[in-house]
Amino acid sequence: MPGRLRFLDVANTNCPERRTALVCKELARFNIDVVALIETRLPKEGNIREAGMGYTIFWKGKAPEEPRIHGVGFANRSQLVQQHNLAPKAISERLMTVRIPITRDRHITLISVYAQTLTSPDEDKGAFYTQLDHTIQRVPANDKLVVLGDFNARLGKDHRLWEGIIGHHGIGNCNANGELLLGLCAEHQLIVTNTVFRLPNRQKTTWRHLRSKHWHILDYILTIARDRRDIRITRTMTGADDYWTDHRLLISRLTMTTLRPPRRASDSASHRRFNCSKLRNPQLAQNFREACECHLAEPVDQANVKHHRTTLREAMTRAAEEIIGYTNKKRQNWFDESDCAISPLIEDKRQRPLTMENQPTAANKRAHKQTIAECQRGIREAQNTWWQKKPAEIQSYADQRDLRSFYAATKEIFGPTRSSVAGLKDVDGATTITDSEGILLRWRSHFENLLNNQVDTLDHLLRMTPQYPVRHWMALPPSVQNFNKPLKRMRPGKAPGLDNVPQELLMHGGPELRNRLMLLILKIWETNTLPCDFRDATIVTILKKGDRENCNNYRGISPPPRPRRRRPARVPVRFLDLPAGPLT
Repeated sequence: MPGRLRFLDVANTNCPERRTALVCKELARFNIDVVALIETRLPKEGNIREAGMGYTIFWKGKAPEEPRIHGVGFANRSQLVQQHNLAPKAISERLMTVRIPITRDRHITLISVYAQTLTSPDEDKGAFYTQLDHTIQRVPANDKLVVLGDFNARLGKDHRLWEGIIGHHGIGNCNANGELLLGLCAEHQLIVTNTVFRLPNRQKTTWRHLRSKHWHILDYILTIARDRRDIRITRTMTGADDYWTDHRLLISRLTMTTLRPPRRASDSASHRRFNCSKLRNPQLAQNFREACECHLAEPVDQANVKHHRTTLREAMTRAAEEIIGYTNKKRQNWFDESDCAISPLIEDKRQRPLTMENQPTAANKRAHKQTIAECQRGIREAQNTWWQKKPAEIQSYADQRDLRSFYAATKEIFGPTRSSVAGLKDVDGATTITDSEGILLRWRSHFENLLNNQVDTLDHLLRMTPQYPVRHWMALPPSVQNFNKPLKRMRPGKAPGLDNVPQELLMHGGPELRNRLMLLILKIWETNTLPCDFRDATIVTILKKGDRENCNNYRGISPPPRPRRRRPARVPVRFLDLPAGPLT
């Protein structure tokens, strides 16, 4: 359900509420999947994830030293972003594209547009439409295409002259910007979906002139003529809260094949966390041990290390799902925690414009302005109350030396997650890679060259190296004492590995689970075979300094812990001194 929305969120605005949360709340109310954001006025390029509302906002604006004008973006459901690894491509502060898979071999390409106004120079208009023309030409021929945004153009209602482009239900007259847009539509066989459906004028117009008070259509949703049957309706939502903007929300509902689910490996681990805090209850801890023993009662092929490891992991996972379950995501910002107080204010503000349109009296206009002021005041009060409570909460964690809760509460004050969506430079340093698949391949080649360097050592230097006596005890298999020592040194609260098995499950699994784990380690020692999840690690990149597009400015780390002391290069020795245990 692509839509179009103007988004004004600047630092010096007279409405300091978090506009991202307000906008995402309205999008969730109308159940919209993808939205084009116009006039974002945010600097540079980046994204914000609103976890409470389930949307991720991407934007492209001007440089920080330039005036905060223009700007385009997309607001996508976070579920789509995570499943399909969506990364909108920013062309300029007036154009942005995103490509979403819909079937096995079909995609839909959305283009967010913010065109110049009627008073802009003709050179700027020509450069913009030339850039938009090149963007449309680069869209694969098999893709469905939807162009949506603020074109600042009036197309009129002459459907006979522009047959197949304008429908029978246009409004007003055409202007100079409209002629440019109609020429683009004729070249690429695009149809203006706003003029196709027979609707009241108030459900077609998107902007009201400040002086004449006449309503016009300046925002459009265009699609290729062959895909006209996919558009169910295109209309403005008069009941949508405009959040102090002069444009109405324009939506278009599409009928197409359900979005293609991503391909996942059969043994891929879930990203959900187990609620290990319940294991502090002695009764639940006892129930978990009994459940583990019940699931481990099934016979297992001891000779097959992979089967043994899979059986052990599945037994712990099933027992944890039955007894403790998964954690629920908590709301982590002032807007979400104050939802009960903010929602009535927003609902009252939403109903006032409808009353004023039906009865445009002076009293209703004054009541509308008063409702807006009360809504702003209520949101500010909720924000101030949250900020007054948060320092006291953080100080209490510091007094109790609860560092985990202290840092978790400290992260909440920074609001939603912000990250850059800039591309990466290729090896030559001249080409910038923007697509997600190309970025992953670039990281892969970077770390392959970085971590697989061949070191040429001269033979005479090796002969000069002093030789130490052989330590035969290191070739012995690990004993029960070697196994119990790191198991007792485990600390709760650590992040799980790729298998999503936290350390608390090992600590409370009981003697049967420990015996199976010890047997697995001995089999690994004898066969010199490691399961895949013991060897694999996820590399996380952390920016050190400098250009974000240069891979050399990042430090790559892998979450699994390392031994405290350097050991000989025999892999099974790692299990002797790993504080976190072999399953992390």
